[in-house]
Amino acid sequence: MKLSFLMFLQLMTASAKPFVAPKAINKPIEKKIAVVGGGVAGLTAAHYLNKEGHEVKVFEAESEVGGKVNTFYHEGLPYEMGAVWLGEGYETVQELAEEFDVPYHKVAEPEILKKGKLYSYPNYALTQYNPARMLLSWISFQRFLKKHQLSEPGFAHLADEFHLSTEELTRKLGIWAVCDITSSFMTGCGYGYFESIPGLYLLKLLPMAVNGLVSDKIGHADLLVASFTPGWQQLWKEVAKGLNVKLACPVENIRRIEDDEDTRIEIESKDTKEEFDAVIIAAPLQSAYHYLDIDEKEQELFEKIKHFKYLVTLIEGSDIPHASLMDHAKEKTMGHVNLFAQYNKPKNVYTVYQILPKDMPLDDAKELMLKDIEACGGKFKRIIHQKLWDYFPHVTKEDLDAGFYKDLEQRQGVKNTYYAGGIMNFETVESTASYSKSLVEKFFKTQKEEQAKLED
Repeated sequence: MKLSFLMFLQLMTASAKPFVAPKAINKPIEKKIAVVGGGVAGLTAAHYLNKEGHEVKVFEAESEVGGKVNTFYHEGLPYEMGAVWLGEGYETVQELAEEFDVPYHKVAEPEILKKGKLYSYPNYALTQYNPARMLLSWISFQRFLKKHQLSEPGFAHLADEFHLSTEELTRKLGIWAVCDITSSFMTGCGYGYFESIPGLYLLKLLPMAVNGLVSDKIGHADLLVASFTPGWQQLWKEVAKGLNVKLACPVENIRRIEDDEDTRIEIESKDTKEEFDAVIIAAPLQSAYHYLDIDEKEQELFEKIKHFKYLVTLIEGSDIPHASLMDHAKEKTMGHVNLFAQYNKPKNVYTVYQILPKDMPLDDAKELMLKDIEACGGKFKRIIHQKLWDYFPHVTKEDLDAGFYKDLEQRQGVKNTYYAGGIMNFETVESTASYSKSLVEKFFKTQKEEQAKLED
């Protein structure tokens, strides 16, 4: 039987499978990115950029990585001259520690020394405040945490009331009693004074400190205060191993060349000149004018950043308490010892922390340290090692009111330039690392994993 041409077409159409166009695969946009600074902010950013498939180069001015994470070894044991404690809620840091198999262990938190008497945190709370006030303060504190997204990276989203001093804000909110018990510890860690530092800074750390203390005392905290067994700096050395890090290689000049609605980044260091698609400045922003072709708005913002002169001294001595000094938690006592710490018992080695007036010579700081050791019944033998830091970048209430953080966050990506570091999310290792990780997720995500699944 002969088929007409029309019947032939009908048969073919009925039997043919419908044509389905293949899914369009968007290739990940991988970039060549420079990171200025091989401390916590820079290495964390570089690590997650590397995971996204970007080509990354880290420029570090010093001969080793870590920045303010600085471990000094004395008689075979690690002593921290910078970052010290790993706390409950340090999610990004613990994630990195597990990835790079760097062990950590629980250590004893410092006690509180006030008027010659030592207190544990629970005892201090109960002797300074009646139980009813502490309970009301605790309830108010938990309500406050549920209302505000303090763990969200950055500061720009926080309300203007956070510009008040920490003491003024926490009294206003009815949570002063709970927060006050941590004030000498926070000052000892180099974060200034509750009476003057805007609340938005210290309230980044207070929830971890307060909730960690309570969890620890009722037996539900895996760690309240911990430290890395081989030293904090070892974690960042491990992170750096998988990255292209140029040590002892300070950036000398950054030129941002605008061309056809895009910007190329030209970076000069001591022995090379290269071009990049983007740059992340993870070194102190207040020093960027030394090498960056800084524009008027950047200069206006960076010049507002302040810091403390923070002295960390490793000494040999005896009978010195492992404690923060509540008597020195006020600004009028600046220069005196804020914290004594003994990390390796029974060794007679202590770490001493002091926030100094900007014009105080180190000899005067030593004299105050000796007086404070004697006043608490301790004995001093010698200084083993010492580091002086420009620490805790922050701005004043007036600059916060003027929109400092909104302006700074709006600059992210302008001229293919991005900013990271302690100024962006508070000067703790966790806050700094988590901000760098979120920066990569927000601006440099390539969906590399999704791409691999589609290709399979």
